[in-house]
Amino acid sequence: MRYEIKNGKNKTYYFKNELKEFGCQFKKTGKYSGYWYLNTEDQFLANRLQAYCLKKGLTFLILESSYSRNAHYRADFFANNKPIIKNGKPYYRCVYCGRHFQKNQITIDHLYPIHKVKNSSFRNINRKLLKKLDIEDINDCKNLVAACSSCNKRKSKKTGLWLIRGYLGKYPLFWKIAYYVLILSLCLGVFIMLFN
Repeated sequence: MRYEIKNGKNKTYYFKNELKEFGCQFKKTGKYSGYWYLNTEDQFLANRLQAYCLKKGLTFLILESSYSRNAHYRADFFANNKPIIKNGKPYYRCVYCGRHFQKNQITIDHLYPIHKVKNSSFRNINRKLLKKLDIEDINDCKNLVAACSSCNKRKSKKTGLWLIRGYLGKYPLFWKIAYYVLILSLCLGVFIMLFN
């Protein structure tokens, strides 16, 4: 399990020596910001650290490893998803916009964002939703999709319509239907403009 200690009523800076004694390490996230963390399976140590943080007015977070980004999710995605072969070259389709990209140009996105199950105030509801979708781990291949970098940045930690686009965009039939609907609507628009 991973435990994070952040500023609460008091700042962690004033308790850095005590946190080091617990075995915590500091993770710098900005010029003047960061948090302390501890990775351990020792429940007794974790309970002592939690009691200490509560007593000193520090924020104590318990993070399950199944809801954190792992180091090999990209390799797992490519191992389980075969590319589209086009002109003798392998391509992956962005599930959000439908464009094709080579492996080195594509990013791998967590369809259901990590933030929603890790740090969100509705994390318990989001975790239950993941379980209903039969996703036990946030890095499960069912939750990983290929996305171009611009779509991935635009999606960020959003859900809603982005989730629907992501789930439907996995299927090639969706893109064929989408292109036909687009062409049909353009033709209909031109027809209406000409005969009005």
